[in-house]
Amino acid sequence: DQQMQIAGKTIKSAAKAFKDCLRPLDLKFTALRSLLKDYDVGDDSSPRSELLDMILAGSCKSNKSSDSCLRQFFSNNISDQALQRIGKITESGVATIESKLRSSVLTCVHAIFYAASEMYGLAKASVAWNDSMPLIHHEKALELQRSAGALCFITEQCLLEIVVFRYRLKDLLRWFSGTAANVKAEGTALDSIEREAARRKQPSQAVLRHVVDFLRKNESKCAEERADRIAPVLETEKVLGMCISDYFSEDEVCFKDAFCPSLRAVHQSTADISSSLFQQPVDYMNENISKLQISFQQTGSDQVRCATHHRLGAKDKENGGGFYPLIC
Repeated sequence: DQQMQIAGKTIKSAAKAFKDCLRPLDLKFTALRSLLKDYDVGDDSSPRSELLDMILAGSCKSNKSSDSCLRQFFSNNISDQALQRIGKITESGVATIESKLRSSVLTCVHAIFYAASEMYGLAKASVAWNDSMPLIHHEKALELQRSAGALCFITEQCLLEIVVFRYRLKDLLRWFSGTAANVKAEGTALDSIEREAARRKQPSQAVLRHVVDFLRKNESKCAEERADRIAPVLETEKVLGMCISDYFSEDEVCFKDAFCPSLRAVHQSTADISSSLFQQPVDYMNENISKLQISFQQTGSDQVRCATHHRLGAKDKENGGGFYPLIC
C-alpha cells in the first residue's frame, strides 16, 4: 500500500510539473499559431506544416504570407537570450520528471510486481494443499499480478516516450536558434557579427533530418481528435507530435497510432485490485466468526477474575465453546 501511494503521488506531481516546464514554450507556439491565423494561413491546429516547409525549402515558397509570418515570428518573438532561458527550463524540467519517475514510480512498480507474484504463489500453494480456509483467492491474486505487470510495462513505455520527447525538444530548439540567427542576419554584410553568429549556430544535417522526420509524422493526431479528452493537448506536444501529459492526466494514450491505457489509469486499476485483495482476509474472518465476546466473572472460591472468550462458532460457555485465560 505504501508503494502504491508513493507511485500515485509521483504520477500526480509529474502531471503538474510537465505542464509547468513546457509553459514558456507553449506561449511561443500559441503566439505563432495566432500569428498564422492573422495571416490566414495554416489549419488553426498546429504550425507543423509551415515549419516543415521552412526547413525543406529555406522559406515558404508556396505561400508568401506564411513565409512572412514565420520570418516575423523568428525575428520578433525568438531572441537568443529568451531561447536559451526556455531551453534550460524545458529541458531540465523534462529531465527532472524522467528522473523522478525512474527513482520513485519505476522502483515502486517493480516492488509491487514482485510482491504480487509472491502472493499469487502463496495463494496457489494454499489451493494445492487443499486449504479449506484460504484467506486469499488465487484468482484475485493472479489478477493483481497481471495488473502489476501491465503497470511495469506502461511505466517503461512512458519513460521511453519521455526520452524521445527530450531529444525532439533539444533538436527543435537547436533549429530554432539557427533559424532565428539566419533571419536576423539577412541583409547584413558578409563579414558582419550577425552572419558570424548565424554560421556558428547553424544546426547539423543530422539535427535537420531528425526535425524533418518528426514534423512529417503527426503521432499526436489520434490523441488530439479524441472527443472524451479531459484536458487539451499542449501546444509543444502538438508540434513535437507526442502527448506525454496524457500518461498522467488521461485514461488512454496514443502510442504508435493505437490507444492503450495510461499510466494513471493502470495505477488506479492496480490500486483498486490490491485494496480488494487485502480486504478478502478481513471479509473471510467476519463471515466465519459468528461471535466474539469477552465477559468477566468470578470463578471458584478464590474469587479470581477471568476473561471468557467465545468465538469461531461458539454459542455459550456451558457447551464448552470458550476458553478461560487467567488475567493476573
